[in-house]
Amino acid sequence: MIIDSPVTGLRIYRNALPEAMEIPKRLEEVLGTGESSFFKWSQATVGDFEKRPDYRDCVDFKVKRESLAPGTNSADKIISIHDQITEKLNECVDDFTKFYNINKLNYMEAINFVRYGEGQHFQVHPDSGPTYHCDVSTVMYLNDDYEGGELWFPHFDYTYVPQYGDIVLFPSSWLFAHAALVVKSGIKYSAVTMFSYNDRAHQDHGKLKRPSKFL
Repeated sequence: MIIDSPVTGLRIYRNALPEAMEIPKRLEEVLGTGESSFFKWSQATVGDFEKRPDYRDCVDFKVKRESLAPGTNSADKIISIHDQITEKLNECVDDFTKFYNINKLNYMEAINFVRYGEGQHFQVHPDSGPTYHCDVSTVMYLNDDYEGGELWFPHFDYTYVPQYGDIVLFPSSWLFAHAALVVKSGIKYSAVTMFSYNDRAHQDHGKLKRPSKFL
C-alpha cells in the first residue's frame, strides 16, 4: 500500500518487505559474529570516508551485488538478503518513476545495511552533495521494535515514524535534507541505497580513497 506523505516528492510504501524475511536476524548471523574481516559491521563514514561519530554515529555494511561471489556460507546469506529486498525495492522505484513521469533510474548504488544502537543518530544531511551525486534516495526499514530513530525532514517540518517493512523514496537534493534522529532504546536496522539516471557520476567516485571492501 502506498501512503502519500504531506511532502510532495516523498512516497512511503507500506509493508513492502514481508515480516517473514527476518532480515535483522539474518544480518546478525553473518555480520555480528566477528568471524570475518569482510562480512562485519564497521563504523559508518561520511563524505570522503571520514569517521565523524558526532555527525553520523552508527555501524554499517555497504556492498554491491556484483562484488559478492557465491559459494561460501556468508556470501550466500548476504546475496539472499540482497536479492530479496532488491526485488521489492525495484517495484517501488518503478512505481515512483512512473508516478512522477521521470526517466528510468538505470544505476543502483551499493546497498548500505545500517545498524543504530541506543543514543546513535545521523545529523541533517542531503544525500547528493559535493562529494557524491545521486538522484533518488531510498530507505528500507527492517524492524520497528525500538524507540526514536525517526526520519526527519527539517525543510518541511515533517517527521516520519518508521514501521517494519516500509520503503521510503524521495529526491536526493538539498531540499530533502534529512536526519535519522537519536534511537532512544533498542536497535534500529535499515538498508539505504541511492539511484541515478546513469553511472556517469559514479565511475570515479572515491576511487583513490575507497576501502577495498567497496571495490
